[in-house]
Amino acid sequence: MFNRKFNATLIISTLLTLAVFVMPAFSQTAHQMDTEKYIKIAEKKLNCMKKMILGMEKLIEIGIVGCKEHLSEPETPAIEKQLIQILLDNIDEMPDLALEDIENLWHDAGFLINLGIDINPWWGPEAEPKNELKNHFDSIIHPATVIILQKQGIDELEEVIEHVKALD
Repeated sequence: MFNRKFNATLIISTLLTLAVFVMPAFSQTAHQMDTEKYIKIAEKKLNCMKKMILGMEKLIEIGIVGCKEHLSEPETPAIEKQLIQILLDNIDEMPDLALEDIENLWHDAGFLINLGIDINPWWGPEAEPKNELKNHFDSIIHPATVIILQKQGIDELEEVIEHVKALD
């Protein structure tokens, strides 16, 4: 019985010694995350994402020029002119929409459907990719969507940078 009690005491005291003196030393060296490097890379990627937004804004500007050209062509049907004008009137708010909203309202033409416009001649697999009107829409809608995604990414990276800074 003495041996059993002695063994249990020895095991407990060894575990306590490990817990008090040895484990803290391991925990200090076991997590050698290079927070400076992490933050530096994340901030560099933030700048890339911000530049991507500027590039998408330039694509939207070019898309606007294309839409206006299509709008001014005499052979463009009146309904297409109306649809392009609706697009041009709503461009400014697109990059501020939630991703789900731009998908529903613009990629899936929900905005036009809500106005009572029959979109079948222009949307859907049978209309793409040779549909000039839809392609003009896409020249604006897709870069606006990328801006939304980049803004979400920027928010996420800014948040994680703050968390990593707190690790120091």
